[in-house]
Amino acid sequence: MLQKTNELIIWIAHTQVATLEVNDLGQFRLVYEPGWVASPNGYPISPTLPLAGSDDSAEIHSAKVRFFFSNLLPEGKSLDEAVLANGLSKSNIFGLLHALGKESAGALMLLPPGLRPEAIDSHSDLREISHTELSERIRAMPNIPFSVWDGKVRMSIAGYQSKLAVHKTHDGRLWLPSGQNASTHILKPQTSGLNDCQVANEYFCMRLAAMSGIESAEVDILRVPEPILVVKRFDRQVVDGDIRRLHMIDACQALNKSPEQKYERNFGSGEHVQHIRDGVSVNNLFSITDLAINKADMSLRQLRWLIFQHLIGNSDAHGKNMSFYVSRDGLKMAPAYDQLSVLIYPTINHEFAMAIGDEFMEEAIHAYQWADFSTQVNLNLNLVARTIKNVANKANAALPTLLIDPLLTDLEKNFLKELADQMQVRIAKLLEIAKVLPSVARDIL
Repeated sequence: MLQKTNELIIWIAHTQVATLEVNDLGQFRLVYEPGWVASPNGYPISPTLPLAGSDDSAEIHSAKVRFFFSNLLPEGKSLDEAVLANGLSKSNIFGLLHALGKESAGALMLLPPGLRPEAIDSHSDLREISHTELSERIRAMPNIPFSVWDGKVRMSIAGYQSKLAVHKTHDGRLWLPSGQNASTHILKPQTSGLNDCQVANEYFCMRLAAMSGIESAEVDILRVPEPILVVKRFDRQVVDGDIRRLHMIDACQALNKSPEQKYERNFGSGEHVQHIRDGVSVNNLFSITDLAINKADMSLRQLRWLIFQHLIGNSDAHGKNMSFYVSRDGLKMAPAYDQLSVLIYPTINHEFAMAIGDEFMEEAIHAYQWADFSTQVNLNLNLVARTIKNVANKANAALPTLLIDPLLTDLEKNFLKELADQMQVRIAKLLEIAKVLPSVARDIL
């Protein structure tokens, strides 16, 4: 039998939940604590990793564990920064979890054996970040990674975009999180390469989503003077001054997919690989309702979310952009996040991350494609038509109010007016689809 070479202890609050092991062949194993399994408060950290175990072979179990935990790590440039700062390789998932696992998405804390959560709960370690320092760091982003502060990577939040998890106190001051002082907000500065209104784009789309009936993370804009999107974490809950971590997983974790499978065409859309579609699809997303506490509620929330991504032109809405709260009773869809228009940028790929009715391009998606999608996921055509109409009308009514938001600069308002004009074209198209949809003949689907 192979000897395990390393392990990390998984905690939720002050309760030891499981042990993550990796052996000298790089195989992973997750072992739940007996007390957690027996507890009425215990639950599997993912549907793919049940408390009672399964008949999976060691290789399959290892792959499932690796997929789950690799989804906690950042991607792209953010991953490069974490790798460089910690002297690791991208393939060293265990090493990265060891370095970054104290403050991950959801409730899980990954600590080395012998270190308990209370041992790192030191209020004296809090370090304030001033607006002046934030401004300096944003201007230095081409040379100094935004996620690295005081020589350490300060976040392990999945995604490509540069961001920083912070602890925001009631007086608006920002601090680097430490121990029990978990982060409460995420800062997302302007990313180089896009226009100067990226922060306004996401702020606008997130607020529009909330006004269109899509439960979404709360957002604000902080100017230092560079614009920063401030996102309130919905996997954190403040109770009597204490911050509680709420466990959640994204769709890739729920579906046993790796981060590389977040797009339906997981190898891209090249001529010889576009037929390979093993990544997250809309059919996959709607299959997660089988795990829901309330299947009808989750299905409707997912439908609204999907319609809205097409309304704003968010072609990059992929499998890691939908998350779920986890409990012993099942899953509940979490608020929406990372919503912005991609179609407004002409130089970025406009192929949608997931097909509707086998089509990936917005101009090819009409009533037939929405009907095909509805049939595949067992949604009533009249329900889908009513939901499209409801979301589109609410968004249309909200646009004028959002365009005069006093937080926005004149430059941003001009950009967003162009974006709103594009949205209104898509709103008109969606309303026409809603009219036609119920009459699409079943026998041609």
